[in-house]
Amino acid sequence: MKGKIIKFFRFRGFGFIAPEDGDEEIFFHISNYPNFESPEIGVEVEFEIEMTDKGKAAINIQEIS
Repeated sequence: MKGKIIKFFRFRGFGFIAPEDGDEEIFFHISNYPNFESPEIGVEVEFEIEMTDKGKAAINIQEIS
C-alpha cells in the first residue's frame, strides 16, 4: 500500500500515514520506519498493514524515491 506521512511526533516516536486510497489515517511507530530515521511530513512511503488490538498499524515502511 502507498501513502504519505502526514504527522510525526518525534518526542513520542509515532505518527500517521494518509493512505493513497483515501482511507482513514494509519498509525505507525518509529520502530517500523527504515533505520529509525525521523520521517518528514509529505514523504511518500510504501507499507504493509497489520491489525493490532488498537486498530490498523503500518509496518515494513519504505520511503519511495
